[in-house]
Amino acid sequence: MTREHFESIYRSHFEALYRAAYLRLRQADDALDVVQDAMLHLWQKAECPDNAGAYLRRAVLNGVVDKLRAQNQDERMRIVLGEMQNEEYESEDESERTELKLRIEKILDNDISKEASSAFKAVYMRGLSYNEAADNLAVSRATINKHIVNVLRKLRECLTK
Repeated sequence: MTREHFESIYRSHFEALYRAAYLRLRQADDALDVVQDAMLHLWQKAECPDNAGAYLRRAVLNGVVDKLRAQNQDERMRIVLGEMQNEEYESEDESERTELKLRIEKILDNDISKEASSAFKAVYMRGLSYNEAADNLAVSRATINKHIVNVLRKLRECLTK
């Protein structure tokens, strides 16, 4: 891979990868470390993978899991692992992402309780921690966890049909 090709990939993907890592880790330095490690591994590869974006997303999620495991953050780690298992729903195609987003919003609005939907949106769309979401919604952290687990289960169910 040429330096120019790598720099192009870096510019194209860095921001989204950093946001993804930061939302899961909640620490700017840790998120930056994870993304830089993923980029370094890509640079060190003999050949660039066919889909560098997918390779980097997976590398960043693996790095996030490693960081969370090292910090003993089992709950957040389980969530990220769940996201990785459902990665087949991710797509490079903008129209597919838009369609998926609309399907998720429809499920959240029609098939899930208002409370569970609010908890899910607080954590996954607004990027709040479980504790912050619990405070904002005036419920316990355990309730937020229960809602998130149920919403993820329902989304998996509906999206695999």
